[in-house]
Amino acid sequence: MVIDFTQPSQLRQFELIIEEKSLFINQHYLAELSPYFLALCFTPEFRETREGRVEITDISFDDMLELLQHICPDDDFIMRSNISVDNFAILTHLSQRLLLTNLRREVERYASTDASIETWLSPEDVSL
Repeated sequence: MVIDFTQPSQLRQFELIIEEKSLFINQHYLAELSPYFLALCFTPEFRETREGRVEITDISFDDMLELLQHICPDDDFIMRSNISVDNFAILTHLSQRLLLTNLRREVERYASTDASIETWLSPEDVSL
């Protein structure tokens, strides 16, 4: 099930503006996962905290959406985390950029155990 982060919900009220598009997050949940979101969403001196929104210019909309789909439970309260060759670089980068320690551990574990060289190479490369 794909979560629609483009609309606010009962729990997702904090707005991320990326590439002139909006994503709505549960600031309490993300503050539990990251000191970045804790500071951003709950520091009274920050304009972003007071306004309940922030513009992020150094992350693409699609990358942030991929991250949110990975780290947030869906509407059925199920975590659908799935690190793959397709999202490994994105999740690795954003785990560091947004200070997501648990995600960083997940991608490191994936790189060391779940990802054999055969999964990274095309069949033509393996036959070399």
